[in-house]
Amino acid sequence: MQISPLAAASSSRCLHVIPTVLQQLPGMAALHHSIHSTHGNSNPNQPSTTACSQCAVPASQRTLVRSFSSKAKGGSSSSSSELVRSVRAMPIKLVSVGKGNSKAAQAMAQEWLEKLARYTTVSEVLIKPNPKGASSPQVQKDAEAEKVLKALSPGDRVVILDERGRAATSEDIARLISQAGDNGTPLAFVVGGPFGHGAAVIARADDSIRLSNMVLNHQVAYVVLLEQLYRGWTIIRGEPYHH
Repeated sequence: MQISPLAAASSSRCLHVIPTVLQQLPGMAALHHSIHSTHGNSNPNQPSTTACSQCAVPASQRTLVRSFSSKAKGGSSSSSSELVRSVRAMPIKLVSVGKGNSKAAQAMAQEWLEKLARYTTVSEVLIKPNPKGASSPQVQKDAEAEKVLKALSPGDRVVILDERGRAATSEDIARLISQAGDNGTPLAFVVGGPFGHGAAVIARADDSIRLSNMVLNHQVAYVVLLEQLYRGWTIIRGEPYHH
């Protein structure tokens, strides 16, 4: 294992208070020694007072140990490995406004739904766009929003997909799943219609995310969301799908 100079370069605090933990990992003893050498003290068993007076196992050093530990065990990057833990599976509801998917899109969606079934239950609600009597895009959005709200439950944590939402990573999706489990709150994702979400849906939303900086076709967005939900669960479980 090649030792990174990260610790010596980024912190003036030594790690002598946790040598046992460090020495359990390949190469950590050498890293421990190099940090003390940087502080002008080559003996890690007798650290200098000036170098060690601030030591109290700071959070930055604990993070460093976790990062090296996950890599030593063959884990993924620290941002993903830190999400690996036991999570209570909460049901996920997918509410989409559209005419339905093509056969090809349906087949792809079904594939991810079957994979997701290993981790949680997923229900789908399809709302047809362009209600009768819609005289304008705004009227159409308002009518669609009314139906979307009826499909949601009061206790749902609602996440809308919107091109103006915050950019979401796969790790962010994993965090949403974890937080739902921690809080015992069902998740509901809403994919809007051709003109986007009505004001009532936006007001009801707890979070707004975008899956891409590009505007995605409704069917594409739906399949991408399913894949990301599956990926999020594999991140939480520490499974090798996400690299």
